Amino acid sequence: MDPELIDDCVHCGFCLPTCPTYVLWGEEMDSPRGRIHLMKQHVEGTPVTPEMAGHFDACLGCMACVTACPSGVRYDRLIEQTRAEVERVHEREPRERAVRGLVFALFPYPRRLRLSRPLTGLTRRLAPFLERAHPSLGAMAALAQAATLAAYFGTGGSPSRTAEVMHIHVNTVTQRLDRIGKLLGEGWSDPERALEIQLALRLHRLGHTSER
Repeated sequence: MDPELIDDCVHCGFCLPTCPTYVLWGEEMDSPRGRIHLMKQHVEGTPVTPEMAGHFDACLGCMACVTACPSGVRYDRLIEQTRAEVERVHEREPRERAVRGLVFALFPYPRRLRLSRPLTGLTRRLAPFLERAHPSLGAMAALAQAATLAAYFGTGGSPSRTAEVMHIHVNTVTQRLDRIGKLLGEGWSDPERALEIQLALRLHRLGHTSER
């Protein structure tokens, strides 16, 4: 980890609303700013703990924070260096190694992903089981939709503003909202139902924070 790149961060917080994991969980250490703070701690001598590694692992690598940062912090280089350091010094549990092996054996390969498409519906139905089997799997099954939903409500129900905040194309937002509608049912965006969903998202965020 490059200390000079770490010191470029002035902790302004412009990255926070662009980070999907921070939008979803509201946890400082699951934001780019928080992860840079952890990087600084490690550079200064703090060993990589399982909790610290978990915060680094949760980064989706979307790099929305890079374009949002007024100080030009090279978070892309920092997280790449950090992940290499974590793999070098941190011993993972066998179950976690198996999960990561599955992820890295599938997602970098378009052909394998295409072959797995018939299983995507099954994955959604199995999400509760996956959550019990390994929290990382359950979170992966719902993270994009939940983060999009939180950003959608946070921008007053505007798909275009949601796309700007998340630094994704508005068509992607529309597609995710369509999938959310199919999962939640007709009328999910009506005021009364929307309030219930927002409360559920807040409870989910609080539950995740207390677990950490």
